[in-house]
Amino acid sequence: MLGHPRPWLAALSAGAMGVALAQPAQTQPESVVISGSGTERRAFETPYAVSVVDAAELRSAGPMVNLSESLSRVPGIVANLRNNYAQDLQLSSRGFGARATFGIRGLRLYTDGIPATMPDGQGQVSHFDIAGAQRIEVLRGPFSALYGANSGGVISLVSAAPRGNSYSLDGDVGSDGLWQARAGAEALLGGGWNIRAMVSQFNTEGVRPHSAAQRTLGNLRLGWAGDQDTLTLLLNSVNQSAQDPLGLTRAQFDADPYQTTPQATLFDTRKTAGQTQGGATWRHRFADYGALSESVLTAYAGQRDVTQWQSIAPAVQANPRHPGGVIDLDRNYSGIDARLVWRWDHASLIAGVATERQSEGRRGFENFVGSGADQPLGVTGN
Repeated sequence: MLGHPRPWLAALSAGAMGVALAQPAQTQPESVVISGSGTERRAFETPYAVSVVDAAELRSAGPMVNLSESLSRVPGIVANLRNNYAQDLQLSSRGFGARATFGIRGLRLYTDGIPATMPDGQGQVSHFDIAGAQRIEVLRGPFSALYGANSGGVISLVSAAPRGNSYSLDGDVGSDGLWQARAGAEALLGGGWNIRAMVSQFNTEGVRPHSAAQRTLGNLRLGWAGDQDTLTLLLNSVNQSAQDPLGLTRAQFDADPYQTTPQATLFDTRKTAGQTQGGATWRHRFADYGALSESVLTAYAGQRDVTQWQSIAPAVQANPRHPGGVIDLDRNYSGIDARLVWRWDHASLIAGVATERQSEGRRGFENFVGSGADQPLGVTGN
């Protein structure tokens, strides 16, 4: 939770209309329709604890790198960036997810209805296209059980559908070597089809020594809208590498909260992660079936690789049961979710079925080569 006491940030954006130093304030709609409760309905009529963070709030909260920038203002949500990109963002909703030491656990994450939470309950939001979001919906409390297992809360990103043909170029420059560049384009293809693409590059030197990080993100959204049907296809990819400055003892923190423990540089502690995911959501609205209102079908699949070099002494790894000082994880996952929605004047009913599959390959390596005082540390060994 260490951070620059007074970070500064400058942003510059360019698009089809020229260059501007600030975005104009957006007029808030009188009626907000949300989907994070399982069905689309007006926020005023929703009996759940739902909060909506719109596009204007996302853009004013920061450089749109992490969800912690904007979710910290949502009641019941704790978003800890920790300024350590090797440890991931930590999110909790009314206590759910508070015990997660890495990643996000116990919460259901969605982007345009496509899950970002894996079957084991772990999820990441590093591939969320915050800059292209129309809004983020947050559902808290017991009604999040509508989403099944690992749903102590729900965080759902809804991307903005293209409204015309345009392009955008955005950049951010901040303290601690922070810089970010984004390029996006959107177009209406005719016949109800639209497309939007975005690529971004983020870099930071970090608040502490040995805490640099870089992230390359790409998102492609293809949509189609008919009289009673909508179809959304998503493809995203993220690659991130980050140094890990590790934690400090109380004495080290009191002496200098911006220092890095010697083990971090000795073992070159760091982490690389890559994820590619694709998914589709088809929504059909019924017109002549009485209370039966709509059906939603979602399918997705993805693959994630993580490698992390840790500060474990070679002597500790001499135990044949020890997994080693380097974690190498490959994960493949997929799922299908189908649901029907019935609506009456004062009630609604949701029924659905979901199946998810996950396979993992876990390997452990020594984080040294050879023996003796001059043995290299922080490498991938046996």
